Amino acid sequence: MPDSLGILARRSGASGPAVSVLTQSGVSMFERLSDLDPAVQDMLRDLMQDDYQALLQTFLQDTDRRLCQLHENLDRHNWEGFRQAAHSFKGSCSNMGALALREACERAEDAALNADPVAAAQVCALLDRLSLRIRPQLVCRY
Repeated sequence: MPDSLGILARRSGASGPAVSVLTQSGVSMFERLSDLDPAVQDMLRDLMQDDYQALLQTFLQDTDRRLCQLHENLDRHNWEGFRQAAHSFKGSCSNMGALALREACERAEDAALNADPVAAAQVCALLDRLSLRIRPQLVCRY
């Protein structure tokens, strides 16, 4: 999306990067990003064969664990723990081709690096929504 079409949503006084990018219609970039990269899913299915379902279950369990870690570290204002959980979750999402989740994890890392509790809370809520949105796609389609 060209910069001229994007509007950065930023709380006034925030020193760090924006949490989300909105289009002119007010739709977040995360709503426009594909949840799953079909090429990655096809490659994983071919590679894992009979173990593909186990991989999906492991990813979903890891997602739950990472979200808990993010929320716990946010509550404690433990920015290094928050950053590490976001970074690990980002890697997992990248490996699964979970595009919107991966981008949100990157925003979570930025919030942690800036020790920004408002941005971190917003991105945690976004990660919660995106993880709920992706579940049926992993369970139903594959």
